[in-house]
Amino acid sequence: MSSAKAKAAATILLTLEKLFMLDIATHIASVELWVLVTTVLLVWRFLLDFSGPWFGKPSRMFTVVTMEILNQNLVMYTMGLMQLSGARVNDYFQVWAVLLVTLQYSVKIGRPYTRSKQVPLLDLMSSFWSANLLRVQTFELLRIPLWLIWALNAVRIIVLFVTSSKGETENQESMRLVSDYMSYEDHLPALAAAAGGSDDEQEVSEMAGCKYLVHGEHRVLKEVQEGRREGRRRLSSCFRRERIIIESNRSYKIQLDPDGVHKDHLVTVEKLWRDTSKSRLLGGASTADPGNQRKDLCLSFAMYKLLRRRFYDLPVHELTRPQGKNKIRKLVIDYILKDCERAFRITGVELSFLQDLFYSKHAAVFAGGAMVPLRSLLLSLSLAAATGYIAYPARYIPERMDPADRNRITHGVFITRLMVGIIVLKELLEIFLYVLSRWAKVLMLCKYVQHQCLRRPMVEMAMRFMLFFGSKAKWIQTVSQQNLLVTFRVLKPAGVLPPLTWRMVLCRGETVGTTALKDYTKIAILDTLKKLEKEGLALDNYFSNAFRSNEKVVEWPRNLKVDTHIILVWHIATSLCEINFFNTVKKLRAVQRPRPFVDGPNGIRNKRKNYESVWSEQYATAATLSNYCTYLVSKDLVPDNPIVAGMVLGEVIQEIDHVTSKFNRQWGRGKLPFIFVYNGLMETVHKPCENTDHHQSWGWGPDVEPVTPEQVREKEDDGGLHIGCSITRMGAMLGKHLIKVYEGHAEGLWSDLANFWTGFLLHLAANTRAATHGRHLAGDSELITHLWALVSHAGFRGNAIHGEEGPDQEDIPDINQAANQ
Repeated sequence: MSSAKAKAAATILLTLEKLFMLDIATHIASVELWVLVTTVLLVWRFLLDFSGPWFGKPSRMFTVVTMEILNQNLVMYTMGLMQLSGARVNDYFQVWAVLLVTLQYSVKIGRPYTRSKQVPLLDLMSSFWSANLLRVQTFELLRIPLWLIWALNAVRIIVLFVTSSKGETENQESMRLVSDYMSYEDHLPALAAAAGGSDDEQEVSEMAGCKYLVHGEHRVLKEVQEGRREGRRRLSSCFRRERIIIESNRSYKIQLDPDGVHKDHLVTVEKLWRDTSKSRLLGGASTADPGNQRKDLCLSFAMYKLLRRRFYDLPVHELTRPQGKNKIRKLVIDYILKDCERAFRITGVELSFLQDLFYSKHAAVFAGGAMVPLRSLLLSLSLAAATGYIAYPARYIPERMDPADRNRITHGVFITRLMVGIIVLKELLEIFLYVLSRWAKVLMLCKYVQHQCLRRPMVEMAMRFMLFFGSKAKWIQTVSQQNLLVTFRVLKPAGVLPPLTWRMVLCRGETVGTTALKDYTKIAILDTLKKLEKEGLALDNYFSNAFRSNEKVVEWPRNLKVDTHIILVWHIATSLCEINFFNTVKKLRAVQRPRPFVDGPNGIRNKRKNYESVWSEQYATAATLSNYCTYLVSKDLVPDNPIVAGMVLGEVIQEIDHVTSKFNRQWGRGKLPFIFVYNGLMETVHKPCENTDHHQSWGWGPDVEPVTPEQVREKEDDGGLHIGCSITRMGAMLGKHLIKVYEGHAEGLWSDLANFWTGFLLHLAANTRAATHGRHLAGDSELITHLWALVSHAGFRGNAIHGEEGPDQEDIPDINQAANQ
């Protein structure tokens, strides 16, 4: 047994020795080694892309960009060595050059995420270089397939560049056409709905009049443009003056009519629900489409077409007229928000389409319908077949090698077949990426609605199979947590020690862990949004909306106008209420964890008793959203200037560290009990402040005593920090006030705080700019972005300062007219 292992080890060492042996021709590492290294790096580059979005992660983004530059240079360098290694380029080098160039561009085509569309000049140069190596005659079994692979790859480079540019133009024209369509969509008559009491018929009735476009506007635009070109050709024989007069009297605005002239081209939400309510593929909840997931996919696509206007300053016409606003708000409130699972599923798919628009090629590929994806599919299949054939004649290459050839090639057949297998697998994977994508599913469902011939059992079975597989665009539904008072990172010791002796490291400025977004938290947020619509309340009145029904007198700092200040003050106050309640009222021994004190709706941590109370879910909601809003400040996902918000957050962390420093010296940094954090902040309440307006703006009356000149003169040294007038002190004052007002009424405290944080989070979502949400679409989607999509569709707009009011309609030229000038 030992001798067999020794032989295997010796064989591996011999193989590595031959592989890393210096080449006689170049006196450096062999071409074979460079080909293998380049192939491995190209595959690694593709796997990084395929694993998911990396543009929101700076470290990973740096790695990918570095590898892209390195791979480009390695391919060039390796092909240069092939020409320098001898007087005649052997068959291995010809095959490897073509396969390297094909693989280099192949990993760019199939990647699901990309920062931008690059002009493939370097890829064409590499392709021409490999063609130069192919000029040397080789045997018949290799000559034809190699030239075929080279031609297919070159054609794909050119075709993809042309179609991508055309697809981007079509996307922009389609976007403007949809924007114009929404200026009169609410005036289009609704189709008559069938009377009935079943769930399917009720949903059809609810969707009556919702003529939001799902698919087909590109076909109308194409026909109109072709008609204009034909009209120009007919006018070419006329005098120029007469042609100008005729064209000046024409209207270039396209009027879409989904129930009339363009009935065969356009698919709307109304038509999707009406025409498929009895179908086997898109039936109601009780038949073929449980939960309406397939129809909701098309609804998400229609909502995506409306939401993308926010990123291009296009007017949102439906929200400027009562009829259009009421219609889309009714759709959001009565259908989308009816179930929290459906609401976040629809927004999750909608945001995935937006992510593809900015960070993927799917939007450009599917902009013109099915022709471009079908062409890409045929090119990929042809390239996979031609490349797969190379594995057969590769075994004859060693027989043709010249014994006088000074290039050392020891595993040429294996490396060739390895590269062939990688390229074939990559092409098949690219086919699956497009065929099973959400874009293809929407296209397939719309074709099913338009063509009755597709409603056959075998066709529906094939469609059902394709709809089952592929990307589901599921949001993981977690929210990051950052608490400035009670966030600790728990480090497990090396030995077996009791849990209380674990080392706890203070991490005020870091995001420590995530928590699942529970159903009761989602329901609380959506209920707040429904209440705003039902009672006609405004998002900006989040405080009065939360505390208006409370008989207790609650005062708050009214001079806070910046959202970052409001978040930090109320976050400190909420955390102090949290510490006080669980250390003094319930007499619990706090366990220092990223999410302290609570495990779930029933789960306040206590070894002796499991508390089940009506306020446990309210407490968990308030604490979760408070920590999440602080995380949003650190991630620049608030309406304020990101630089200023970061500076304010850093200063508050510094202030908290300062006021707890004397306790840190006693207990050691990172081991401070929560009650001492609480006491340290409460001591700041009585610190003097020279700004007299600081107190008058609060209106707390006797709870805050006026600052005397003696207190100002006797003010202790705060190390350059103005603790007396700081946000930290304001949070401590608010926390003390809430504790006093709600003494003995924990249920009311956490209920009102939960209402406050849910309302304030909706306010943040509405006021954060679309460009800010767009930057964070590069990574995992955030809860606030989902809420932004919902409040945008529901017509809740933010302040004029932070809002995204687009330019007036008359200030934007009609894209249809501009295209013909």
